[in-house]
Amino acid sequence: SGNWGVEGPTEDQALCSLRSRLQRNFLATVVLAAGVPMVGAGDELGRSQRGNNNAYCQDNEMSWIDWEDLDATLRVFTSRLFALRRRYAVLRSTRWANGEPRPADGVVDLAWFDLRGHAMGEGDWNDRGRHSVAFCLDGRSGHGTPTTSLYVIINGEGSRSLARVPEGLWPGSWQKVLDTADPVPGDRHRHLASGERIRLEARSLAVLAGTAVWDG
Repeated sequence: SGNWGVEGPTEDQALCSLRSRLQRNFLATVVLAAGVPMVGAGDELGRSQRGNNNAYCQDNEMSWIDWEDLDATLRVFTSRLFALRRRYAVLRSTRWANGEPRPADGVVDLAWFDLRGHAMGEGDWNDRGRHSVAFCLDGRSGHGTPTTSLYVIINGEGSRSLARVPEGLWPGSWQKVLDTADPVPGDRHRHLASGERIRLEARSLAVLAGTAVWDG
């Protein structure tokens, strides 16, 4: 049998690790999306309903919540996700982003990039082989005091990838505040400047927060 520290994970362990990471990815995309997050009871605990998405009529173990065998790590991760949503105002905007430069100052509320840090073009959106994307929610796009910008990177590739933070992206200094490859992240993360690169694990999502302005 494989050993995590010496011989590497077994195939079953690797699949379990991937499945857990995908669970965190799904939760993150819901909580970080615009609008009201719709999370079903038990999603934060790892309840799968055995793949049945229409189990309303199943009054049995399929739809019950197993409180004695819940996924405590996933629950903590979900709690951190909602803490991020509460902390960063750009995740709770009451207006739909339009992705267009603001006439007064050129600020773009929602800008999309590839992993090279280049703006996405029409050809990129039509590339069926593309499995990764990044976007920036600019904290200056509101009508009040600027708040923290967020840069979200989604690596859907089956291997590790390097992602470059776009040059000139405001505020210019960033800190990783979430990584779905790390279910129990520490409190210390390295800082990056716009133009620097960050490594992402296969099929993972990372969130960088601008460090020049913080929400109260």
